[in-house]
Amino acid sequence: MKDQAAIQLPTTDSGSNAASKILNIAIGIMALALLVTGGALLYLHFRPLDQTMSSQERTLQRWKDTVDQNPDNSLVRANLGAAYLDMGDVDNAIEQLRFALDQEPGSFTYMYKLGLAYREADQLDNSIQMFTSSAEGTPKSEKYSALYEAATSAMMKGDNGAAKDYVQQSLADNDMIWNSHFLLGKLLEQEGDTAGAKEQYDAANKFNPGDPALQEALDRLSS
Repeated sequence: MKDQAAIQLPTTDSGSNAASKILNIAIGIMALALLVTGGALLYLHFRPLDQTMSSQERTLQRWKDTVDQNPDNSLVRANLGAAYLDMGDVDNAIEQLRFALDQEPGSFTYMYKLGLAYREADQLDNSIQMFTSSAEGTPKSEKYSALYEAATSAMMKGDNGAAKDYVQQSLADNDMIWNSHFLLGKLLEQEGDTAGAKEQYDAANKFNPGDPALQEALDRLSS
């Protein structure tokens, strides 16, 4: 389906923007048919969309239609939550993602997306809880993104000690992610550990040379 929202999961890509790259884990649906439990095909009949709608509005309407026809399918419910989040409708995003997680309590992917929604709602404790729970269920070497996001939420909360712990766990899971090195560098710099901070900035620079914020940090500590 064109313009579809998608629940997304971190990839193990170790390239320059790896922590911000995410893997679409096949929760999109085809425009005409959706594979459901038992392998049967359920044909969906979408209402004609107003062509004056924006791309995001069309996506949201499609997922609403799909949920109406499949209210017990956690996957489409989660995608509706993701579409709401893309639209900036955080309250409805949280409602739908929580509903999906109630339907499938072990889904670390839904937890991850819900953590993002809670952060947008400034519910940082809930955000951290979702990210850490997501990390617990995520396979080894793929936990780093959820732990990085937990660190980001903790830092936003002002709990730099927890943020440092989470980002160090993120690096222990995958030490080739520039974002995690950069975040740890910022935390160390705030502590006054300029040598440690520069070491982390240098490490980040190996994976993402030329990033403006990173270059500014390196220039600052090199002056």
